Amino acid sequence: MSQPTEPEIVTAIASYRQHIVEHNRQVFAKLVQQAGTAEAPADWGEDDAVEARPGDDPRRIRAPRDVLDRWDDLVALPELALDGTVVEHDGARRAILREQYRAGFVGGLQQQDDDAPPFPADFAMLMAHVDRLKGPGWPLWRENKQQVRFWDGLGDGEEAVAQRVWTDLDELKAKAVETSWEVRAGWECGAGPDATCFLVYFRDADSDDERRRSWARR
Repeated sequence: MSQPTEPEIVTAIASYRQHIVEHNRQVFAKLVQQAGTAEAPADWGEDDAVEARPGDDPRRIRAPRDVLDRWDDLVALPELALDGTVVEHDGARRAILREQYRAGFVGGLQQQDDDAPPFPADFAMLMAHVDRLKGPGWPLWRENKQQVRFWDGLGDGEEAVAQRVWTDLDELKAKAVETSWEVRAGWECGAGPDATCFLVYFRDADSDDERRRSWARR
């Protein structure tokens, strides 16, 4: 199975960002419309309002309509990830975090298989351009798993990344792929409501399609 080139990955990231940001704007437009006519709960206080706002940034939301009036400003805030991605500003720190993620991943695989597959080259390209793939939604919704996070991304130490590698391949097969397919390795990359996101090395040895008979990350 041929792997995507870096230009193809960059194009895919751009399409993903556009799709997520448009989806989020449509959703928030409906929420703003509803919130504009809603009454605050009797026990709603200033502390609740502060928690619901995006931090202490001067562009923060003070009224429902501010979400749309200041949409471009909000999209530009990396902590909100309204385009579904996070990219830290410190390039040197990003390089360190990428190496920690790669080392943790490889170390986790080697604990279960001395002949473990290498770190995927296309995923390394992805990490050079984004630090996380957060999916749609508002930060609070993602963190409490009300909405999916496709890739939790960089920031964990090597040990934490290694713990994401699944050692029970039978259970991984049951959760992630057709049970008739051969699984060599896999790791948990994200989560959501009643869902877990995996990246899995597997093949369908009985397939008529030569690409499906080869080991690949899917």
